Amino acid sequence: MEQKSSKELISIVFPYFKKYQATLYLDLACAALTTVAEMGLPIQFY
Repeated sequence: MEQKSSKELISIVFPYFKKYQATLYLDLACAALTTVAEMGLPIQFY
């Protein structure tokens, strides 16, 4: 069994996410906002 490259694996999995694209983008935006808040709030309240 040969190993597939990352690009090949992404091209196989990506069509399954098409149905949930809005949810995926919302989840990534929330994760980014959480990261910014965790880095920014301690600086603001120090």
